[in-house]
Order: sequence, then C-alpha cells, then structure tokens
Amino acid sequence: MFIYFLCSWEFEDPKFKEFKDLVDKLNDVLGSGIMADFFPVFKYIPTPGLRLIKRASVDILEMLKNYMKDHRENFDPGIASKV
Repeated sequence: MFIYFLCSWEFEDPKFKEFKDLVDKLNDVLGSGIMADFFPVFKYIPTPGLRLIKRASVDILEMLKNYMKDHRENFDPGIASKV
C-alpha cells in the first residue's frame, strides 16, 4: 500500500502505476542530465530529453488537476483529514 494526497493506493492500482511511471521517467531523465546541462545552445533545440521532461510534467500536472477536481467535488468539511 502507498499513500499520497492522504489517500491510500494499492500497488496494483492503475492510477498509482501511471503516476509512479511518470515520476520514474522524469527522475531518469533529470538524473542522467540533459544536453542543455553540458552545452547551453541545446536549450533552444528540442532534444528528446527536453520533450520527455515537458510531456511528463504536463501529464503529472494533469493528474494533479484531476485529483484536485475530484477532491473539491467530494469534499466533506466534517472530515478533518480531508482538509
């Protein structure tokens, strides 16, 4: 079981797997460095690493937006742990 956003998720949960895969991909790219780290001119050229970072960031933000939307719709002010 894994907990994020005060919710518990099973490791087999597809939403959790998707989130974990996106974060892992982002960590792999950022951890190995991108061309622009070594050659500043590459920050203006769309390299595969930069495209992956942008795509993963957009996907993660979209997941977070959906989570926040669900949270707002199901919010119960009587439950302190949901604040």
